[in-house]
Amino acid sequence: MNRFKAILALIIVSIVAVPAVASAGPMARIAKEHAKEHAKAKAKAKAKAKAKAKAVAKAKAKAVAKAKKTILAKRKAQAKAKKKEFIAKHGPILRRPKVRAELATHANRVARLKRIQFIAKRKGDVKTVKRTEVLLRLERARHNRKLDQLKRS
Repeated sequence: MNRFKAILALIIVSIVAVPAVASAGPMARIAKEHAKEHAKAKAKAKAKAKAKAKAVAKAKAKAVAKAKKTILAKRKAQAKAKKKEFIAKHGPILRRPKVRAELATHANRVARLKRIQFIAKRKGDVKTVKRTEVLLRLERARHNRKLDQLKRS
């Protein structure tokens, strides 16, 4: 009887094990194919997201360029109007070398002070911002006094 049980156990093991081994092959292949398809789909989604991000960045860049162009045109028009007003106000004295020198000095001082003010604002240095505002006011007053003096002479 023990011998019979051993043979029966061997037959059962071989019947159960063989189909399991035989089915492991196709199941493994199916799992492998599924993994490949999943990887392809993931790569495709990643490429699509990258393309979309690139398109969005391109659209933003285009909008920024358009806005920049508009701002530059507006600034150019403002500068032209300001120059015209300045020429109308001061007229013929603008040809004098001393007046030109004063205008250059004033432009340099104002540019430096505005640059200092810009950097101070960016850093959050309130004390320096206030100081540059005062200095700009003083420089404009000095410049106007100097122009009036040059007009009289």
